[in-house]
Amino acid sequence: MKNKTKEKYLEKKNHYLYKIINTKTNEYYVGVRSCDCDIELDPYMGSSQKWNKKYIKENKNILNKEILNILDSREIADIEEVNLLKSCKEDTLCINI
Repeated sequence: MKNKTKEKYLEKKNHYLYKIINTKTNEYYVGVRSCDCDIELDPYMGSSQKWNKKYIKENKNILNKEILNILDSREIADIEEVNLLKSCKEDTLCINI
């Protein structure tokens, strides 16, 4: 992550891990997010290349976003994301891998 981008995330007050699940296929995407808004109301739906903005818009009624963990800092959130992705490594439903 570039320093300027990293600094932008560090300034945010809310940091969380999330999982977006396609309720038809059970495929899912996990990620980390930093924001200033209420986490439960955050409309962000990830940065997946497979599930791009068009896909998300067209399938919004079958995509479910779950908040997995709320963390105290972006640094901790990034570490937790890496650990989560390691645990998903063998799961063919995880589209991150």
